[in-house]
Amino acid sequence: MFLQNERYTGRAHGQDGFCEQLIDDTTFLIAQAAMAERAQRNSNKRSDKVYLFTGLTCCAECGNRLSAHITGGRYIYYRCTRYEKLHLCTHKKRTSELILEDWLLHNMLAQVAAFNATIEEAKAARPIVDEAKIKRKMEKLKDLYLNDLIDRAAYEADYTVLRGMLDGERENPLPRPIDIPAMRTALEDYKTLSRDKQKEFWSRTIKRIIITQDESFSVIPVSPYS
Repeated sequence: MFLQNERYTGRAHGQDGFCEQLIDDTTFLIAQAAMAERAQRNSNKRSDKVYLFTGLTCCAECGNRLSAHITGGRYIYYRCTRYEKLHLCTHKKRTSELILEDWLLHNMLAQVAAFNATIEEAKAARPIVDEAKIKRKMEKLKDLYLNDLIDRAAYEADYTVLRGMLDGERENPLPRPIDIPAMRTALEDYKTLSRDKQKEFWSRTIKRIIITQDESFSVIPVSPYS
């Protein structure tokens, strides 16, 4: 693959400008980091080590997914490869999996409660759409048109408005609030799970964990749509 060959940046035998440059240095470095991160993920999948939050942790500074790595053959950390490898991000902090896990166990209920409150606020701000009433209006509009009481242009204009109201409600549904008592029970049982099942629990429960440089955490939970 050409993005693995330094010659395409114009550098060869330790000399810049040795040959024609086909891609810029930044693109080359980003590609190298992406391939290294993919190789790390594949290595993680092949190993017996279970990384609880692989694919869930996200850098608040650049939006990049954090990569799991292990130190001392035992301790797991999550880091931003855009800082570590490219220095294109300011997120220097490496987050301990143990610290993140403990924070989630103590704060997940509060994060879910805040998420549910946001849903309720969005519902209150959204106009109530009565689907049955809109469908009745559409039928009445159709009758008016078939009985030549309105022309085709008026029919199509009004029908488009009503259809848009229905489609907008269906295409942009709000998520359902998360069952807090069920979440509390699941968290109480968490320590009894195997490590594989613990990873599965977080993957089913959390869509994204956003981590800042000063190690402030926030969670976007997984929620089914109504």
